[in-house]
Amino acid sequence: SHQDGQYNTVAGMLDGDDNTVDLYQGGTGESNDTIASIEGDNNNLKIWQGKKIDGFTDTTEGGDHEADVAIVGNNNNYHSAQTDQATNCCSDAHTLSADIIGNNNDVTHQQRGGKHIGDIDIAGSNNVVDLLQRGNNGHTANIELSGNGHTVDSTQRDNANHSLTLDLNNGG
Repeated sequence: SHQDGQYNTVAGMLDGDDNTVDLYQGGTGESNDTIASIEGDNNNLKIWQGKKIDGFTDTTEGGDHEADVAIVGNNNNYHSAQTDQATNCCSDAHTLSADIIGNNNDVTHQQRGGKHIGDIDIAGSNNVVDLLQRGNNGHTANIELSGNGHTVDSTQRDNANHSLTLDLNNGG
């Protein structure tokens, strides 16, 4: 799915295994919403708000996108990126919320550019989370992990007041 333009909403539900889903909010558009629900095992989901990791695009990108994602199942990979290096338009923050239930999930979240907000809640075991916050505007990330054997790698770069709230339950 590609949202380019203004004030678009995409909502969808996927029930199945072994799927690849790419959701892109960006181009010159702004203020788009995505609501996605995925149930099944061995799925790969990528959400790009403005792009990066590494779908690239560092030109004029829209801002103020919102994405709400629910993933239920085992062995799912979730990668999200928020960036807006806009020079002519829309440098408003992106908001991303993900609820993930299942075992052995792999999560990568990258925030670059504007003042983005990312909330990730994971219930399950053996999860791996990789977070990168970079840019000069300060980002907010809230990560809550419930289950066993979590690994979290967080990198905060550049001259900003980035914020990470990390809540680990039942493991460490």
